[in-house]
Formats: sequence, structure tokens, C-alpha cells
Amino acid sequence: MRKLGLREGAFLVRVARKTIEHHLLGRELKLEFPPWCGEKRGVFVTLETYPEGELRGCIGYVEPLKPLKEAILECAVGACHDPRFLPLDSSELNSVTVEVSVLTPLEKVEGKNQRARIEKIEEFKHGVLLSLGGRKAVFLPQVWEMLPRKEDFLTHLALKAGLAPESWKSEECEIYRFEVQAWKERRPNGEIEEVKLGGAKWKR
Repeated sequence: MRKLGLREGAFLVRVARKTIEHHLLGRELKLEFPPWCGEKRGVFVTLETYPEGELRGCIGYVEPLKPLKEAILECAVGACHDPRFLPLDSSELNSVTVEVSVLTPLEKVEGKNQRARIEKIEEFKHGVLLSLGGRKAVFLPQVWEMLPRKEDFLTHLALKAGLAPESWKSEECEIYRFEVQAWKERRPNGEIEEVKLGGAKWKR
């Protein structure tokens, strides 16, 4: 699956921002999408408080269920109503930044045992979906910035799924990995940069 360029990523961030603004202000939204937005891709829209950088909402599709032009609109509106937080209010539009992550397809991690499978997960590169007993949860690769130790990353992911902290060590636990390209506003409605894990970013 082809990578998107900075111009394309910036377009998606601006679309997400416009969608959020029109949703909260009750205005009609008119957008035109280029052909590449017809591709089905996994996508997440993340909102963070500015300048604190605290999570304010994050909603997305891990699997490529819908074309980007549909998924980006749904995820942008969904991020305003992340059930973990109070709904975003129009008064917050100038105090949140918008980030868009586009995912590669999920890849089930295989190996002779769970330890071997865990070794195939690379810090600061892979996002992870964990599934066990009908429960599942996902962390984007950006979460490595807060949980750089693999054991902590997987433990918190298990807890997010409502599982025991060390359930990720179980041979029955299925693990899927993926990568992302991400772009983010440096400040609300401001310049857009490509997110590089580990602190390096390229500005647009």
C-alpha cells in the first residue's frame, strides 16, 4: 500500500479540522476529495489540548473498512464524542490540535511461541492490536512516546482491553501489528507537520 506525502497528509488534517468546526457550529460542510481519498484505509483522528498536549479524544478504524473520504469525516466527528471524555464544545476549537494517522493493513504476528512473537514488535515503529477471549484493544505507535518500554506498552494495552495486566504473555493471546503515517497541527489551525516518533518532526 503506497505511502502518502506531506501534502496529502496536510490535506487530511485540514479536512478533519473543517469537519469538526462545521459539526460543532452546525454549518453545512462542502468538500471536494481527490481520487486517492477513495482508497480504503485504516485511519484515526486524535485531538489534544493546546499547549498542554493532553489527549482530548481519539477515534478511528483499525481496519480499512471505508474509503478515506468517508472514514476521515466519521472519525473527526467521533473524536469530538470520545466516550472517555466530555463532548468537545465549540469554545474549545482554538485550544485543541488535530492529528490524523493513516494505518497500514493489520498483520498477525506469528512465531513458535509468544516470546518470539513479542520480539517482532518494534518500539516506536509498530502499533499493536491485542485480542484475547473476545476482548481487544489497540495502541497507535504514538503511544510508545508515553510507554517506551515494551512490557509497559503491552501491559497497559491489556488493561485497556479489560484483561489482566500480564495476559499479553498468554499463548492464546493474538497480536497484530501495523505502522502509521501521521500529521499534526503544531498549534490550533496552524502549520501542519509530519509526526516522526522519537521527537523528530518535519514541518509544512
